[in-house]
Amino acid sequence: MKEKSDLRYVKTKEAIYSAFRTLLEKQEYNKITVKMLADTAKINRKTFYLHYNSLDDLLLELKMEIVQSGVDSIKKYQIPSDLHRMIEKIYCYWQSLTPSDYKVFHSAVNLNQDVTFFNQMKLQYNNFAKDFCAGDKVRQQIALAFIVETIGNMYSEWIKNFTHMDLDEMVDVVCNLICKGISG
Repeated sequence: MKEKSDLRYVKTKEAIYSAFRTLLEKQEYNKITVKMLADTAKINRKTFYLHYNSLDDLLLELKMEIVQSGVDSIKKYQIPSDLHRMIEKIYCYWQSLTPSDYKVFHSAVNLNQDVTFFNQMKLQYNNFAKDFCAGDKVRQQIALAFIVETIGNMYSEWIKNFTHMDLDEMVDVVCNLICKGISG
């Protein structure tokens, strides 16, 4: 395999990514074949296999890039002081995904659980959990899981059922639920 800085390598990867995203916009992942991808990217199947062992590997690589980009967008925020801004940034990031990246992000194929956005977010905010529940690792993990899963589940509910509510209002609701609970 060529060096990752080699122009031919870079252009081939870009062609594979572009072809994969184009195909994802037209059909479900499980309907895409290496032959279809190679034809769309205007490459040989062998060239694809020089870069990836399977379509699952390509999907996983793209998912990792999307997840990392999302996590990078919230790294500077601290919980609980920046919770509102962090949630707003996450929701805006998710809304900005292209249809194909949205499919990659939410793909059922998850060969490595540590790649999920929520697990990466938990790693990012693990220090908060240490401060929040000093010395109690079980409570730390419960608090972190609650915050991260609430953010994700409420976004899903918003997209499915509450799109009439604007972003700021939804972020306020989620922040209040996390910080004050149901009675808040």
